[in-house]
Amino acid sequence: MLEDAREVLDGVERIASQKNDNRVGGRIRVGFSEGFAIICLPLILAKLHRLYPDLNPELMVSTTPFIEPDLHARELDLAFLVHPTEHGDFRLVPLGAQPTSWVASTRWDLPSLVTPHDLMAHPIISNPIGSINYRQVRGWFASAGLSPKRLDICNSVAMLAHLVNTGVAIGVYPSKMAERELESGTVRLLNTIPPIPDTPVFAKFPFSAESPNTRACVNTVREVLAELNYLTSISP
Repeated sequence: MLEDAREVLDGVERIASQKNDNRVGGRIRVGFSEGFAIICLPLILAKLHRLYPDLNPELMVSTTPFIEPDLHARELDLAFLVHPTEHGDFRLVPLGAQPTSWVASTRWDLPSLVTPHDLMAHPIISNPIGSINYRQVRGWFASAGLSPKRLDICNSVAMLAHLVNTGVAIGVYPSKMAERELESGTVRLLNTIPPIPDTPVFAKFPFSAESPNTRACVNTVREVLAELNYLTSISP
């Protein structure tokens, strides 16, 4: 009888241990690329609160080059990044591609089809050197063998968009960020040659740190993206 009782207790403890191992709760440190966060983070956070009330996200919002060093140093558990780098200790989970465009105030007198020659003399603004945004801007002009005469640098995607909205400069950022201004007629998405490619978005986390909290966050982000019908397929 005593032996049977021990086996029953051992079984109960194993079940309890498995439940604890799968429990979603406590702190998770998550990085978000800023443009992606501006569009998606409110819905993501609201859904996490509803589905996982014991989970406590600590958020870092910046551009990918500023988030990745903290992720690699294990100061973050997980990050949602545009164009992240590959790393042998980290898993990359593709989520889709973020539609991205040149955006300009309707104050600028620009043609219906815009080339690097059309924007070369206008004030341009981008994120800092090393960012995907900077590479997109420089690469677009370089496709015609050109450089913009004025290229201002701004570390904030939100402020960059604000400066574009007010007509101070012209820039590249996620198309969905301009929805409100497009509706009000204050900006336009430029139809350009060459076009700006959609920007791939990935979840990135250490192989060694995959956990119920990580899976809960990644799955929640996927669900929100599906509800928004936001990202396109990543080109091979």
